[in-house]
Amino acid sequence: MSEPPPKETQLNLADRMEFMFLKMRPNFADVYFVVGGQDEKKKRFEAHKAILIAASDVFMKMFSTDGTEIETEGNAPDNAIAVTDIRSDAFELMLIYMYSNDCSRLNAGNVFAVQKAADKYNVVGMMEECEQFRVSTVENPFGFLRESRLLEKKVFGGRCLAYIDRNAENLLKSDEFLAIDQQTLYDILSRDQLKVSEEKVIWQAALRWVDERCTEKGIECSGDNRRQMLGEILKAIRFPLMAQEDFVKSVVPSQVLTDKEVISVLLFHSHSVATECGAFDQFPLQFETKKRAPFDVRQGMLELVINFGAGETISSDEIYVGTKFRWQLMAMTSNTSMVFQFKFVPEDAAYEIVKCSATFRIVSQSEDAEDLTLSLSKSGPFFGQSIGDQMLYPFSPIEKPMEDLVGIGWAIGKALKIRADIRISEAYKA
Repeated sequence: MSEPPPKETQLNLADRMEFMFLKMRPNFADVYFVVGGQDEKKKRFEAHKAILIAASDVFMKMFSTDGTEIETEGNAPDNAIAVTDIRSDAFELMLIYMYSNDCSRLNAGNVFAVQKAADKYNVVGMMEECEQFRVSTVENPFGFLRESRLLEKKVFGGRCLAYIDRNAENLLKSDEFLAIDQQTLYDILSRDQLKVSEEKVIWQAALRWVDERCTEKGIECSGDNRRQMLGEILKAIRFPLMAQEDFVKSVVPSQVLTDKEVISVLLFHSHSVATECGAFDQFPLQFETKKRAPFDVRQGMLELVINFGAGETISSDEIYVGTKFRWQLMAMTSNTSMVFQFKFVPEDAAYEIVKCSATFRIVSQSEDAEDLTLSLSKSGPFFGQSIGDQMLYPFSPIEKPMEDLVGIGWAIGKALKIRADIRISEAYKA
């Protein structure tokens, strides 16, 4: 027997729809789906055609009464519609949204699968929610960029590239960067908008990437192998913009460039003399000399990994955000709570007032657990304190009780990645 609904006076429209989905759906359903890919157990879902039609023109056509036969992707029992190209968990989240507009269970582990389901059935609101989630919670922009191309989401792909541009100085040093494919590497390194402090950062990133590929293939990281695997990517590196000392000490010994290419870059640093004697006719420059976008030192990203509940204190590497400030992220975890805190250290003690903002994002390494974005975005003047080497704490420590975090699925001893984006809008002396 179905469960009776609560008193009508206690239910608004959203409550009624949620009750209909969770409690009444199996009893009064008029359409059935059997969902799951080849590598997962099939799951059966009940639904109401009227609800699906209201949310999707694809379902409207599917359930039309003009006698058109419903097309399915496979055989399913009991006249159910077989769906073989969508994950069952993603299909369920799409149904929940269609009934209640609830998308609270979106996370980094399922957002692309849900996006695929929403795209297939043209559930516009769900599509927009997925894209907004990814834009606001960019954790691995390289992976998101690849997925956006597979889904042909040009707008979101552009947002991923813009995020990479702004945070290139740190992202090019990340482990995620090493996993990108060759075409993505070229697309990123060739961008004029890429904001790095110096071209050497680009070269070092490309060298890390190609050495990782050589190691994967079990071949020597030799000049010939590196050059072959980099291919056209070499043209994306603006060697003439590197300091001559960096070029001689780092690029030349790698033996990635030919002798003529090396000579052409060295001649570029003696441009007037080389032009006067016609040296460029013999050794033409083959690399771009256009300067990239100015490096914005007023924003940056900090990252650390900590084991949840392990009773440890971890500090990130320090980075410069603002020409006079070194920033660091700290996290402390115990068997009762987790604490997060920023600090920044001014190089010049005369700087006492800073206007800044920052946000935390804590990412669970388990697909079963939710990610967490703490509402810590804040901006305003912060007054310095003479503590040791002039450490300033623009944010008071934020403490989260252990039971709250376990309640959203975080497991004791599992690794958490904590990422913080920092922006300084103003820094001045008191």
